[in-house]
Amino acid sequence: MMNLLNSKSIKQIIYTSHISDGTDDGDIFEMIKKAQKYNIHREISGFLVSDSKMLVQLIEGNKSDVDELFDKIKIDPRHYDVKIQFEDMTDSRIMPFLGMGLCLINSYSNYQQDFYFNRSQAKEFSSLFEGSAGDFFRQFL
Repeated sequence: MMNLLNSKSIKQIIYTSHISDGTDDGDIFEMIKKAQKYNIHREISGFLVSDSKMLVQLIEGNKSDVDELFDKIKIDPRHYDVKIQFEDMTDSRIMPFLGMGLCLINSYSNYQQDFYFNRSQAKEFSSLFEGSAGDFFRQFL
């Protein structure tokens, strides 16, 4: 397994999008469950925040893997108006784990998954996010 704190050539993208009609928190939760294997296999890490209307997602990893994933994200019908808000190449990740974290800001469900954080947990966890990407991402929590 690669060293998550000293990786070279890490691409970071933070994007926002609007959730399509008919897509709910349960759909997003199931999407993240399925994304875990994909992301771990490709050594991609990230975090998704949803307020039931918008998504904000950080993804980071090898440039080609992140670009390939983002190409899929852009055409996913569960959301629209996908806009990159932050993009950078760095030598270190801000996420301390592979896979995808999730915070459904307006949900009162208590999902029992390692990758799920309620809003207060996500705010606390995001204090680990360093640099410009971390500063940008925290504003959505």
